[in-house]
Amino acid sequence: MADQAQTPQTQTKPLVIGDTFTPPIHTDGFYSIRMLGDTVRITFFSYAASADEQPKPVITGTLAMSLPAFLKSAECMEDYIKNLEKAGVIKKT
Repeated sequence: MADQAQTPQTQTKPLVIGDTFTPPIHTDGFYSIRMLGDTVRITFFSYAASADEQPKPVITGTLAMSLPAFLKSAECMEDYIKNLEKAGVIKKT
């Protein structure tokens, strides 16, 4: 049910340009969010095994977007979280 929640970006079908098979990005979280000029950069990390068997965070990529695109993305995430709350999937603490 939660996957069916609609946000402004998912209400219309986007135009597909180029390769339609883009590999998915898997991440354990955001390592940092920074501004560089007019661009917001989100650095991702994933946990990797280490010699001492304790998972260590490893930088796995960076997403760069304009400030307006970042703000729109944040708005979409907030809307999705509200939909998850309404559906009873998560509870706000």
